[in-house]
Amino acid sequence: MSDYFPEEVVIEILSRLPTKSLVRFLLVSKSWQSLISSPNFIAAHLNHVRQSKIPNGSSLSLVRLYNIFCNKEHYALYSEEGVDGGAGRNRKICFPVKLKDGPLRMVGTCDGLVYLSDNYHRENNFLWNPTIRKYVKLPPPTNPPSNFTSATGFGSDCRGDYKVVRVVYREGDGGDLTLPPEVEVYSLSTGFWRRLLNVKIDAFISFAGTTHAPLNGAWHWISYSPHRAADGGCLSLILRFDVANESFSEIMLPDELSLVDCLDLVVDVYMGQLCVIANQVRGYKHIWVMKQYGVKESWTRLFTIDLEKCPGGFVGFRKNDIVVFTNQGHGLATFDPPTGKSRDLTIYNGAARPLDIDDFEETLVLLGRQNAIVEETTKEFLDDAEEDSPTKQQEVLLVDMLFTLMSGLSGFD
Repeated sequence: MSDYFPEEVVIEILSRLPTKSLVRFLLVSKSWQSLISSPNFIAAHLNHVRQSKIPNGSSLSLVRLYNIFCNKEHYALYSEEGVDGGAGRNRKICFPVKLKDGPLRMVGTCDGLVYLSDNYHRENNFLWNPTIRKYVKLPPPTNPPSNFTSATGFGSDCRGDYKVVRVVYREGDGGDLTLPPEVEVYSLSTGFWRRLLNVKIDAFISFAGTTHAPLNGAWHWISYSPHRAADGGCLSLILRFDVANESFSEIMLPDELSLVDCLDLVVDVYMGQLCVIANQVRGYKHIWVMKQYGVKESWTRLFTIDLEKCPGGFVGFRKNDIVVFTNQGHGLATFDPPTGKSRDLTIYNGAARPLDIDDFEETLVLLGRQNAIVEETTKEFLDDAEEDSPTKQQEVLLVDMLFTLMSGLSGFD
């Protein structure tokens, strides 16, 4: 095909195609494999995926599930159709590494990558792209070896590098956590952890769920600072980490939330705005949004939800303003604030229960990385490709490619 079209035209067309189709096209020839695996093509495809993303959430959700009877966890891609009332669809995904040290926690997703961490043993940290079946195992963090509590964040910076930040609070002689914490950052581009010096943090990150919210090139955690409230108690606030310059700052909560126990607060992003969910405040959930980023006075209470209608803990937002929360059966349910209606979100079968859920996009990130580990099934899949002697399977794939290309051309600007 590149014999008839300039390479930049081929890249523009192919970058509009679904990731699954592109993975199949790796079998066509080594030249196609080289093109699709190139950094320029991966970046072009990622840019198109980002532009096609739904404003308030992805059309896909990645769910981590746990089976209470066989003590096993697995992952599933759930189509967003089920969140707003339609029939959802599941696609089971198997994480390729078998661990003996217990389950992993899904810290977050970004550009089709999933950051998984064991939180305790520190030996198991992975960046995984389930779409292309490749992962990178991170080296163990450098400190400390024991008596610590940590919070983590994951995302990308303005240069397209993927980073993990680890905020570590050591225990003092009396067992209490101490300030300031130690902070280290892992960069996918370098492949190692780097200690940040002269860190100025006067707050403890809440460990109720250590959920972080990425927005405006920064990550945000619900935190608390001892003895800073007017009555000498704890002051709840948001700790902000600027990914580009790797510095911390604070964002103040509205006065109505600053004295609420941080264990009852969750930070998230709603329609491109920073938001905080206050659980179980006088029998209601309150959802606040920051209309002007960084300005305390711009906090506005958006929704008030009766706990009888939405009794579980907040999980996240999905498209069409739908709120996802845990129900009393330990599954997930949705709540529509304008109508006040809720419904169960069936994304598991039998005894498997969802533990984590996050937006997900299918991308090619990690495809061209030499240090990324490929699942054995994918190795066999790619090793079958031959340069100039197409097999019957490759001929079928080529026909599939041509039809898909025609579909892409029909929407070509």
